[in-house]
Amino acid sequence: MGLYRSKASKLCARKINEVDKTLQALGSPASFNGVYNRTIVDITIIIIYLFFFLSLTVIKQILRDEPFFKSFGTYCLTFLHVYSFMVEFLLVGEFITIVRCIKSEFERANELLGDINTLSISSIASELFKYRDADGSYSIERFLPINSEKLFIIAPSLRQRQSQLQISSHKINRSRMLLRTIRQIHLELWRVSKSFSNIYGIQISLEIAMCVLLNTYSLYTLYVKFKEEIYDIHELILASIRTLLLCLQYSTKIFIVNYVCDKTTKEAERTNEIIHTFYGQNTDFEIQKEVEIFSLQMMRRRNAYSAFGLYNLNCKHICSCIGIITTYMVIMVQVTDSIKGGS
Repeated sequence: MGLYRSKASKLCARKINEVDKTLQALGSPASFNGVYNRTIVDITIIIIYLFFFLSLTVIKQILRDEPFFKSFGTYCLTFLHVYSFMVEFLLVGEFITIVRCIKSEFERANELLGDINTLSISSIASELFKYRDADGSYSIERFLPINSEKLFIIAPSLRQRQSQLQISSHKINRSRMLLRTIRQIHLELWRVSKSFSNIYGIQISLEIAMCVLLNTYSLYTLYVKFKEEIYDIHELILASIRTLLLCLQYSTKIFIVNYVCDKTTKEAERTNEIIHTFYGQNTDFEIQKEVEIFSLQMMRRRNAYSAFGLYNLNCKHICSCIGIITTYMVIMVQVTDSIKGGS
């Protein structure tokens, strides 16, 4: 499984690199600096979090004034927690980094499509196509009355329109090429996204399920401590801070994974809006055909991330996780209170 994931990850990274080179050839500058900076910020936050968590554990054991051999079990559990946290962070961090790179490629593609300098001047071309001769020249004088007083006004403007036609023809060809290339880029990014969803689907779904479970357990444990009426105020404060850090760890993981996937999906869907806004009213037949094919491709191959097909990773799933945690907390609190009340 690990060997398959390694080979698939290398293949996806190679495809993203090819997409990046294609976008650079189209005139889009490389923009992975933002992804790199956010990764550095994430690593820094993780280091600070681990420092506070370990410091809290040491302070708690010092306040208990227990000998080292009695605290050895607590330190071992803390070490295991930190180790498992680092393994989970590497897994989730790799997934999020790749998704951010895909989102960056979608943004660059959308910027190219929405660049006004690459749009075709089809209105001028369609107007002049009506006066094209068999030899390809454009002479509209023969369609005008001989005694027309507008002849001397139109003739000079004709040369200007002929030069505009050459410019517009170049831009129409560029627009066709751009639409075809971006469509292929979209298809490759969709394949990469689907491949990563298949590779990381089981792990991500288990991670989110464990985060929901551990969040519920941490909050319930804190509630039980408050109900026990512990008179050691320092113990209660440390337990509250520890629970807060654990809930922050699990909740942040749920939020970041779903938020990044949701933003990437919306950025991919924004392409459809851009091509219909800038190219939908174009009169060129080839461009209309490309827009239609592009739209059908995006409808059939929607860029979405799922936890192995169980559910989509988006902001709606964040609300679902909050609802699950709240529901189970209410049930467990009510059952606990009813048991204590009956006894």
